[in-house]
Amino acid sequence: MKKGIISIIFVAFIWGGFNVFIKALSSQFDVVTQSFFWYLSGGTVALLLSAITVPKELLVAVKNIKLFFVPTILIAIHLLTFIQGVYMTNATSSALIAKLNAIFVPILSFVFFPDERRIVKNKKFLLGTFLAFVGVVGVILTKSQSSSNYDSRGAILLVFSMLWIAVYVIKIKTLVQKIHPLVIIACVPLLGCLILLPLVLVFGNLHKILEVDYKTAFLLLGASAVSLGAGDSLYYYSIRHLGASISTSFLLITPLITGVLGFFALGERLTTGQMLFSIILIVGCLLTVRVKNET
Repeated sequence: MKKGIISIIFVAFIWGGFNVFIKALSSQFDVVTQSFFWYLSGGTVALLLSAITVPKELLVAVKNIKLFFVPTILIAIHLLTFIQGVYMTNATSSALIAKLNAIFVPILSFVFFPDERRIVKNKKFLLGTFLAFVGVVGVILTKSQSSSNYDSRGAILLVFSMLWIAVYVIKIKTLVQKIHPLVIIACVPLLGCLILLPLVLVFGNLHKILEVDYKTAFLLLGASAVSLGAGDSLYYYSIRHLGASISTSFLLITPLITGVLGFFALGERLTTGQMLFSIILIVGCLLTVRVKNET
C-alpha cells in the first residue's frame, strides 16, 4: 500500500511537467510529429530497460502481441487529441481539463470491475470525487473567463481525449496482471509508432528533429523518455497496488504542479479563483486516497 502511494506521488510530479513540455515544443513541432517522437523515444528507452531487467517477460509479450492491439489504438487516439488540445489551450488549463478522467475511470471501473465497486460506492470516495470534480470545473470556468489564449474546441478535444484514456486504463487493468508494466510501456508506444508513421509521413515532418537545435531535440526526447519510461511504469505499479479508481483520482493534483511549472517556464498564471478551487481539488484527492485503507 505504502509503495503504491509513493509511486503515484512520483507520477504526479513527472506528469505535472508533461503539458508544459508539450506546450513549450508547440512552436517547433506539429501535433503528429511531436506525438511520433514522444512514442519513439519513450518506447525505445522502455524497450532497452525491459530487455535488461525483465527479458523473460518481454518474450512473453512478444508471443502475445495481439493483446496490445486494442490498447495501442486507444492510446494513439488519446495522444493525438490530447496534444492537439494542449496546442489550442495552454499547459495549465489543459492539465486541469484532463483531470475529468477521474470521473470517467470510476464509472467504467464500477461497470467492469466487481472488486472496485466497493471503493466507488464508499461515501468518502464519492465525496472526494465530487469535491475534486467541483474543483476541476471551477478552475476550468475561471480560466476560460480570464484567459485569451483559450479555444473551446481544444477543451472539447481534451474531454474526448480523456474518454479514450479512461477506456485505456480499464483495458490495462486486466493486461497489467498478465504482462510486466515496463514491457507494456515498451510495446504500446512502439506499436503506436507504426500507427502514426503513415500520418507523420503525410502530415508531419520526420526531419524536424534534425532541423531544431540540440537543446530542443534533447528536451523532446528526454522528456518523453522520463514521462513514458519512469512515469508510466510507476503508474501501472500504482494501478496494481491501489486500483484504477484511486490512482486516477489522486492524479487530480497534477494540475497544481503544472501550474507552478507553467508559471516559471511559460509565464502562465493561476487566478485567485483557480487557487481556491485547487484547494477543493486537493481535499478531494486526499479523501479518495484514504479509501483504500478502509475497504
